[in-house]
Amino acid sequence: MTYSPLYPTAVPTPDAIVDVLIAAGIRFVFGISGGHTGRIFGALEKRQDEIRTILVREESLGAIMAETVGRMTGIPGVVLGQGPWILGNGMVGTIEAHLSSSPMILMTDFTDTPPFSLHGPYQSGTGDYGGWDARQAFRGVTKEIFTADEPNPAVLATQLAVKHALAGEPGPVAVIYGARALQGMAGGNA
Repeated sequence: MTYSPLYPTAVPTPDAIVDVLIAAGIRFVFGISGGHTGRIFGALEKRQDEIRTILVREESLGAIMAETVGRMTGIPGVVLGQGPWILGNGMVGTIEAHLSSSPMILMTDFTDTPPFSLHGPYQSGTGDYGGWDARQAFRGVTKEIFTADEPNPAVLATQLAVKHALAGEPGPVAVIYGARALQGMAGGNA
């Protein structure tokens, strides 16, 4: 059996992440840019003919709309934004997705600042000194959590999030990206 890579030449990680969403049939992403997620918003802007980005004024609105889309279509609804605000403000939509078994993907970031994770960076969700632990916090309201600190794992984590949002009893799944994951190139020899 021959192997053919998805990306023979390297592409920006956010572009590959958007490709995953489009391939999954996702037509809408709701959210507000913050932290390192602006890179994904930039990739979404280039693909508006295939996937629509709806900018919201507050994360709870994006999470509620994503849950509603997931419930109505059976295709994961997506909310995108900065870690602490997707968790805190987006909680209403996330809990509703959990209780009503709506497929939903929370795409967020650690708001990390490598290599300064032990310097108590403001809003950092890595769980290191001076920061909060995004993995532990999202674990209480999602059925699965995927994290990625490098480009290729970021694409795989997004694919797994789609799979697990739909597998078994549907529900909310979080993908938490590190800064390096969204800054790099995926595919090729990366």
